[in-house]
Amino acid sequence: YVQLVTSKTRERERERERADNNNKHKRDFLHLLFPHYTRSFTMFPLARGLQAGRVLAPTLSICERFGFTMLFRSSRTASFSQTTRTQNRTSDLAPPSTPNSSSSSSSSSSQQNAYIHPDDFAATSHQSHGHTAAHSALNPLFESLLALPQTLARQAIHMATHVPRKQYPEHVPLTLLQKPLLALGSAVATLVDPERAHTLAALGDVTGSYALNGLRKRMKDHPIGSEILEDRPHLSSQTLDYAHLRTLPETTLGGAYIRWMDRRSFSADSRPPVRFVDDPELAYVMLRYRQIHDFTHVLLGLPTSVFSELIVKWFEFAQTGLPVCLISGVFGPLRLSSAEREAFAKTYFLWAMRSGHEAELLMNCYFERHLEDDLDQVRSRLRIVRPPYTSFLDKQVESE
Repeated sequence: YVQLVTSKTRERERERERADNNNKHKRDFLHLLFPHYTRSFTMFPLARGLQAGRVLAPTLSICERFGFTMLFRSSRTASFSQTTRTQNRTSDLAPPSTPNSSSSSSSSSSQQNAYIHPDDFAATSHQSHGHTAAHSALNPLFESLLALPQTLARQAIHMATHVPRKQYPEHVPLTLLQKPLLALGSAVATLVDPERAHTLAALGDVTGSYALNGLRKRMKDHPIGSEILEDRPHLSSQTLDYAHLRTLPETTLGGAYIRWMDRRSFSADSRPPVRFVDDPELAYVMLRYRQIHDFTHVLLGLPTSVFSELIVKWFEFAQTGLPVCLISGVFGPLRLSSAEREAFAKTYFLWAMRSGHEAELLMNCYFERHLEDDLDQVRSRLRIVRPPYTSFLDKQVESE
């Protein structure tokens, strides 16, 4: 009778040990997935369910079916010393056991396996009798794959919150998270009040990175454009001799430019500076685009009305590809009447896109050297054709 009871007791202990090993495999996989929350799993009912395998069992069965068990399962036969060391480490997480009998001690030892330390998991995996070369090679790979989302999240947060260094005096460094917010706010402010030049300039700064890189490449590939990038000339009241330009005939580029500016009380210094472009060379490309905007008006022979500005914006978009030109060209017609929108869509939109593509890139023109040249000759060299005049455009010119 004693032998029968002893054999039944040992059989029950072996069954309990096999069940504990199966739960241990689930806890090991759970610890790999949630390394920071495993310690507190015994405090929540959902966590208890995960530890018991109620939620994780379907996942494990699918992995076993496809042969992926070797990636995360340790051996079913772990050494007694290893189990004892694991129980000692986790004694503060499990309730204390009372050594009343052998059965109670075995049940308490199974409860103490609620948390498997990463070192114990690795040691148990490598000391197991079922350890293979494939297990040794694929287990680190699986751990690195599990850590990949956390690594990518850290890098994404770092990139979104990293503030670059200040590159030039007017530079205002922004993070990747601040730039889209500034672009959205600037776009809304520009739509509400298109006369606010600084909001339009901010919108161009934060949205023109890709187009500015393309413009810089085209300028570097051109002999005059590369010279402009090297010299970095500025169009301002200090570099332009207004008194000398007023003595030039109106048929010259400089004479037509100064009269166009004086008629509207404009100044070359009124252009807002570039502040939100991180690269200094790209910042100069954007500044050059703004400073030659008035020369574009002179070459096209267009005033500064909303109708004329739309033509210039689509011409500049065809040349530069800047998103700020596209945004202005798309939302600008909302301020026109229905008759003006129809005339613009039928005649001037296609003309602006075709002329912008066919003309020479105005960014590669050294305007400071051609101020005394004949205006028509400059237009012919740049392959610029003036827009067709209709009743709408004639009214715009006469009103100014």
